[in-house]
Amino acid sequence: MIVDHHIAHRNVVSKYYSFLPDEIDIAINDFQEILERHGYHSDGRILFSILSDPTSEIMDAEIFLPITEDNFISKRKIAHTY
Repeated sequence: MIVDHHIAHRNVVSKYYSFLPDEIDIAINDFQEILERHGYHSDGRILFSILSDPTSEIMDAEIFLPITEDNFISKRKIAHTY
């Protein structure tokens, strides 16, 4: 671990998932499809944070995808600019 190290990106959306570690690609593809259905486009980069014990059978993670759009309207119709 690096002390006082921060990662910062602009235009990033995230979603929480629970999955078998071997099936992370299914979760990422699902997230990308959700974004595309709503008119957003991933720029191809992926970042995720493991929230559960990495040795657990089921992994809890937050997946982050940078998007090319500058504005994001959430499911609750709240406009966000990043």
